[in-house]
Amino acid sequence: MKNILIILFCFFFISSNKLEENLELRIYNNSKFKIEKLKLKYNGQETEFKNIEPKSYSEIKKIKGLWEDNCYDLTVFKKKLFRENFWAHQICFPIDDIGNNKIESGKYILSLKIKQTEKDKVEVESEYIIDKKTSETN
Repeated sequence: MKNILIILFCFFFISSNKLEENLELRIYNNSKFKIEKLKLKYNGQETEFKNIEPKSYSEIKKIKGLWEDNCYDLTVFKKKLFRENFWAHQICFPIDDIGNNKIESGKYILSLKIKQTEKDKVEVESEYIIDKKTSETN
């Protein structure tokens, strides 16, 4: 009987400490570059999106949360005809998370516009948009 009580106590303790994933995110690649890989981090959880073609959406992933100014690890690729293919890798690090606002629930699209600034460098403009399309269908 004691073993059953201990097991039930452990089950309730673990389930009460588990964070729910109430946030859905997908990526919109608003550029002419293919996104090979995009990694986002939030409170130790890493979420990875792969192979997002130009002008298209990624799959939807459930995550624990985001910062409004969340940074990412991004790898892009552009195949060029008769010239060398273009690869770029960008990591942006947040200064701190204290002044940022948390996003912990809802359905969002992270729209990325990637521009080539120099031969081997890219500039990324990012914006979180509330995903009304999937919110209305669910």
